[in-house]
Amino acid sequence: MNHIKYFGIQLFIFGMLIPTSFYLGNYIEKPFTSTDLIAIIISFVIVFFIFYFYNMVKKGFYHIRKVNKISLSVKAIIISIIVIGVITGEIQF
Repeated sequence: MNHIKYFGIQLFIFGMLIPTSFYLGNYIEKPFTSTDLIAIIISFVIVFFIFYFYNMVKKGFYHIRKVNKISLSVKAIIISIIVIGVITGEIQF
């Protein structure tokens, strides 16, 4: 059960980080304007809350081996990329 919770948390984290960088990355270009500054501030706030949430939830996990953490994180990244790619229309089957 602990592995499933860890996988769900990782899926949530990567599921939030990927769209944040996908959508806000279009606004951050040279030359830097006020729009770029607003996009950077919004992305930092989102990333801060994501990692704050992760640190809050992380304390409740029992010991999981490092190999299992890496394996679950890689699987969460792959699933997040596929799901977000299908939702945004970047991946078509």
